[in-house]
Amino acid sequence: MLGTDQILDDEFLLRRLHPPEIAPESVVPRSDGGFRATSVRMRLREGEEGLSVTRAVLTSPRQLLNLLLLQNLSPAGWRVCRFTVEEVRSLGLMVRPDPLPEDAGHCLIVGTSEVAYTKKMSSKLAEFTRVLSPQEII
Repeated sequence: MLGTDQILDDEFLLRRLHPPEIAPESVVPRSDGGFRATSVRMRLREGEEGLSVTRAVLTSPRQLLNLLLLQNLSPAGWRVCRFTVEEVRSLGLMVRPDPLPEDAGHCLIVGTSEVAYTKKMSSKLAEFTRVLSPQEII
């Protein structure tokens, strides 16, 4: 099993996306079919240190959605997008392990001393994402 601090380029990262009833701007069509996250869903919110994601090798898409139950939220309608660590690093950003008791795969996507995590970066990162189909959420 991989150590929690060794994150490989070919690993998939997962991020939850709000249901359309709550945030209709969460997804847009991809040019090659399917959907991707919008830059709005990949932006840092006020006070956030990094973009919250999880490693698919440690936390499945279904497990990620089920974590909503701990917040008394239903996972119904929520979506999950994925992208690779290599894609994040290609933008000059860093994936920093930030394991939580309930999510061993939790990480933060953060800027570096050379590259800040800006709105422009969130747009570029959003282009890499692909929303998983219901059949892929296992």
